[in-house]
Amino acid sequence: MNMIATDYGNLHILTIEEIFQKTVTAIEDVSFASVNAIVGLTGGSTPKAFYKWAADKNAFSQNVLGRVLWSTSDERCVSLESDDSNFGHAERGMLAHLQVAPERKRPWLVHLTPEKAAAHFNELWKQEQRVHAFELCVLGMGDDCHTASLFPHSSLISANPSAFFAAVEVHGKGWRLTLTPAGLYSCRQILIVVTGKSKTVALKSVFKGEYDPDVKPVQLLKNCANKVTWLVDPSAAECL
Repeated sequence: MNMIATDYGNLHILTIEEIFQKTVTAIEDVSFASVNAIVGLTGGSTPKAFYKWAADKNAFSQNVLGRVLWSTSDERCVSLESDDSNFGHAERGMLAHLQVAPERKRPWLVHLTPEKAAAHFNELWKQEQRVHAFELCVLGMGDDCHTASLFPHSSLISANPSAFFAAVEVHGKGWRLTLTPAGLYSCRQILIVVTGKSKTVALKSVFKGEYDPDVKPVQLLKNCANKVTWLVDPSAAECL
């Protein structure tokens, strides 16, 4: 395992299998550190592959499954049955197969308006007196360097709201529900998984280019680098 210390957190260059195993270990660790720890999953092709792998391997013990609350770092404003739903993919790909109890699942309430859905999460976290948006937040990075639904030039970056969660309209993509920068910084631990040749240029621009989180939102992780772990496969890491 190749580890590189960076200004954005520790970066590990791993095979896909190793990435999946390390993700399981991180979830297990937070489950034993905190009862009702909330894990924020993410969307994309690699998470979908992880869900299938975890389901096929029966990767989590019943003890872990009974201690974790499962959510997502961001969500599209579509039904959970939609192929565009991040939580829907987690449910169909992993949670249902592992027979996770309904009370352990915390999807965004997408039947509400975006503003009300975000407000619901913020109020629920406040009622539960949570100081972390997620005990563990699993993120990805787009080839435009976005993470969660914090896209380049997002109003959430410039406005920097204090709430953990917000609704935001993304140009050309519609409304999204997402972790805010403040929510990102509040997470106890963050895993960011980046795989594939298509991410090589973006990854190089993050680590070797100018610091400009308005253009490269994933660079916000510099502000909480002590709790960030990057899990990167060799293809994505070619230019590092």
